[in-house]
Amino acid sequence: MAIPALYLASCTTRWVAYQAPDGSFSVRFPGKSPSIRQMGPGEARRTDYSVSEGANTFMIQVFEGGQYRREEAAALLKDYPNPRAAGVDGRVVGSSSLQMAGYPGRAVRIEGAVKGVSVVLIERAYVASGRMFLATVATAPGRKLSTDAEAFLDSFKILW
Repeated sequence: MAIPALYLASCTTRWVAYQAPDGSFSVRFPGKSPSIRQMGPGEARRTDYSVSEGANTFMIQVFEGGQYRREEAAALLKDYPNPRAAGVDGRVVGSSSLQMAGYPGRAVRIEGAVKGVSVVLIERAYVASGRMFLATVATAPGRKLSTDAEAFLDSFKILW
């Protein structure tokens, strides 16, 4: 009996469960615990949690600030995202609304280049009280979104 290669590939990934120190979210990263980088202070602070694996980068970004309110989510997510704000010279090629635990969100696919290197970004953004959570997988263009990418994005949970 043949076992599909896609299934075998997904079985070989070692997943590391991670919960934010403040208990606001959990996610499973492929292969190892994330590196953490904090930026701020300022009007909006940001913390990045990331793991790079081959040609893929798996990242959770948490933006903090008074402008991130559930009642303002529609306005915040209406034109989300602006690829240039993320440093991408490209365009949004797919977008849809979503929700998690009652928090409004948006899923997008961006294709373009960062510093001259082609990239595809798959992002899911959620607006909560005082925060915006952004789950992202970056990969090379022309590649199908791997099962690891889908598993990573699907494993992200807001815990508040």
